[in-house]
Amino acid sequence: MKNYIILMTVFLLTSCDNKTANKQGDTSVIQNLPEANSIPTIDTTIILTKIVKSNFNGNNLSDSIAKKILYTYFKNKGYYNSDNLPDLDKLTDADNNKLSVSFNEIFITELNGNKNDDAIISYWLTPPHANGHCWQPHKAIILDTDKGYTITNEDFIPDNFAIDSVLNKEGQVTIYGYDYDCGNHKVLKYIRARIK
Repeated sequence: MKNYIILMTVFLLTSCDNKTANKQGDTSVIQNLPEANSIPTIDTTIILTKIVKSNFNGNNLSDSIAKKILYTYFKNKGYYNSDNLPDLDKLTDADNNKLSVSFNEIFITELNGNKNDDAIISYWLTPPHANGHCWQPHKAIILDTDKGYTITNEDFIPDNFAIDSVLNKEGQVTIYGYDYDCGNHKVLKYIRARIK
């Protein structure tokens, strides 16, 4: 029994030392990772067109309103949306040549200087029933006008540009994000874009 206690004590002591050694090894791996500062940042300005003040008095912009506006906009162009896709086995060759739009998200901001919200809208534009990991969302502006909300400045920024956040400080709108190379699974550069 005495030998068993000594053997267990030695085992416990060496296993504790191994855990400490492993933690130190993990730390050295973390210290060898490239620093975030090694990825360049592009600082640019995007000048939008068709941004006009309005006297709109309707409901403030929400995800559901944005989705409805998006789907109506692309339906008028002859596109499908994720709510009205034909069954996969019923698609014709002509159907496969159409695109399908699917709402992703909005980034609320103020672009035309009135009381109603505007937004950058992010949406998927793909062939019907497409799937895959390298489809990137498109972006456009959803803006309040005298006649209601409308989509403007479609694809004002490349679809490989991912948006992290949109900051509106004292009327200055800035988009923060990154240029993502999906095929190689890496960030190529960070982007800070001011909107005018």
